[in-house]
Amino acid sequence: MNRTTKTALFGSVALAAAALMSTGAIANTELDFTVSANDPQFISQFPPPPPTPPFVNRYYSGSGTIDFTSSLGDGTYGLADIASFTFTLEFGRQPTNPLGSPYQTADYTYTLADLTSFSLTMLGGVPQDASFVIGPEPSYQHNSPGFNPAPQSIEYVSGVLDGLQFFAWPPGGTKTLNAEGNSIDGTFTGLAAVPEPATWALMIAGFGIAGARMRSRRATPRIA
Repeated sequence: MNRTTKTALFGSVALAAAALMSTGAIANTELDFTVSANDPQFISQFPPPPPTPPFVNRYYSGSGTIDFTSSLGDGTYGLADIASFTFTLEFGRQPTNPLGSPYQTADYTYTLADLTSFSLTMLGGVPQDASFVIGPEPSYQHNSPGFNPAPQSIEYVSGVLDGLQFFAWPPGGTKTLNAEGNSIDGTFTGLAAVPEPATWALMIAGFGIAGARMRSRRATPRIA
């Protein structure tokens, strides 16, 4: 490869790299998040003097994805900016008796229709403040004939002590706080950085020019 071809190829790569590093060339349209709470974070439903708790261990564990209608830049986003929302939650509890009983689990699935409020503030490509309310949604699957779990909902406000809260909605009863945690348990993660179509076109064009110059160089006859 001669110096002219090397220069053209290097220039094309540098141009594409510069386009990728520019703020406007990255399309951040997806946010993944996880939530969790374990037994110590559950609220006691048994006032003193407490009877023997019917469950020795309990947990919530879930993850979801938010797809936005456009690239995420600095600013605040709401429900109208969300194209799709998917979230799955598992609720598990282990009966106290008999000792060593298997966990009873229930699965919940949520979509955009279950997201009743949402706010996200982005700064420098990083999620800053966030809040949302999901549900309540009935369980769609559980593993025990004697287990009839109530609908569940989740509320989250970042930066607030115990800002992550899990609620149960018993039939004919009132909304009951089951567990609560802090913002660490509800952190948004996994910004997806995807080149925009214009960036791909610029990269392809750059490499195409370099390839054409290489072919042209090879095709030029050498005169002795």
